[in-house]
Amino acid sequence: MNSLKMTFIFIAFFSFSCKAQKKAVTPDSIVNAFFTEYKQNGINRAIDNIFSSSDLDKRKALPFIKDTLAQTIKLVGERYYGQELIIKKSVTSSLCFYSYLVRYPISPLRFTFIFYKAENEWKLIKFSFDDNLSTEMEEIGRLYFLK
Repeated sequence: MNSLKMTFIFIAFFSFSCKAQKKAVTPDSIVNAFFTEYKQNGINRAIDNIFSSSDLDKRKALPFIKDTLAQTIKLVGERYYGQELIIKKSVTSSLCFYSYLVRYPISPLRFTFIFYKAENEWKLIKFSFDDNLSTEMEEIGRLYFLK
């Protein structure tokens, strides 16, 4: 009986310590989860999940964000081919910026994520997308020839 009691205590302690050692949620893990969700279940689920911990005002804008993004994706070809990191920049230890090239058949989009950590938890404070990459690349090319 004593050994059964010790086994139970060990299992209870082990279960508790596993829960306590949960992986830390970082901006990297949030963005990776977003793109995994997008690949597996579509952009609407990915948007819902990344905004799930946001305040109510941001969540109220989700239908508009999803609709606008869906219309934009129709224009660039609906098949998602993956993403490539353009830039990841930590402004401070509590604020960081991620920009991704998101590949579609006709033209890429850029997804931008800004994260903020007030105390211990990273939160998405801004998500945006645009298709200005080709325009910006042309501007970079023009500036190159000005030297």
